[in-house]
Amino acid sequence: CVIGSCDYVLLMPISPGYAGSRDETIVDYAVEKICACREYIDRRGLQTKIILDGRVSMDKIASLVRAGADVLVAGSTSLFLPGASLQENKARMQDEIAKGLQP
Repeated sequence: CVIGSCDYVLLMPISPGYAGSRDETIVDYAVEKICACREYIDRRGLQTKIILDGRVSMDKIASLVRAGADVLVAGSTSLFLPGASLQENKARMQDEIAKGLQP
């Protein structure tokens, strides 16, 4: 099992090649894939982390964390979201992460 030798798995919940496109969204099956990956890792007792990169938006953070993501790559739809300061966006992200961690 290769994953047992990995420190992390990088999942891209978007279709590659559309970065920055206004129409870019997380693929419909993203949460399902994250859950499946988390279950696979946990069943084997591994410490492998799941990193998500791509359209990690404020309205999706809680569900992505709840699904099993360990690390979120923040970008233009979260930490650098226009209309608020970095500090405000960071605080909002932390609130969304906390929601995702609640049982």
